[in-house]
Amino acid sequence: SVILAISRYRMFEVADSLDVSNLIENLNSVVVVLSPKGKIIYFNTFTARLFNYPKLNEPVELRKLVGPFKFQEVENEVLQPTLKGTTVTNYELAVRNPLKRKLWLSISTELIVNNGNVQGILAVAHDITERRKSRETLNQQNKALRKIAYTQSHIVRAPLARILGLIGLLDLTKDIDPENKKIIENVQHSVLELDEVIREIVRNTSPPEN
Repeated sequence: SVILAISRYRMFEVADSLDVSNLIENLNSVVVVLSPKGKIIYFNTFTARLFNYPKLNEPVELRKLVGPFKFQEVENEVLQPTLKGTTVTNYELAVRNPLKRKLWLSISTELIVNNGNVQGILAVAHDITERRKSRETLNQQNKALRKIAYTQSHIVRAPLARILGLIGLLDLTKDIDPENKKIIENVQHSVLELDEVIREIVRNTSPPEN
């Protein structure tokens, strides 16, 4: 992962041959470093562009980046668990940038420790807005299919069931005009065919259960 690469690159002694800071700056992912108290002490160019935020000249409160309404969620679900030693992986968070555009981020974190002392938190987030939109569209389509299935199964079939019931009350063994008897039998056959068509529609429009 990006976090693994950033936090452990020194193990491979590539610092001299690779401009890590330039690599981070040009990542198409949100990269943020926070102090142990939760203040932002670094973010890369992609983060600044995504949130339409000016260049960072001094530490700023995280709530200024994610907004006051989402800060508590980030505090409880991301920062505090990380500070307690739990690595957060792919936590999905909805935020709005200053342009009021809704963004979905998948956040992963790792604690920055040096000589046993906590130095801060490294957070990397990927913009998954389009993926979430696709997922929400699919969910809406499934809801529409379930509604169609319910309508066909419960609303449309109810009158058919009543027609079949009424036909069943007729005693076709009694003296009845042969022509009328044939008509009634054809109606019954057609209603049964329509009932089977509706059942097939219900089967085809019922999304699989998760």
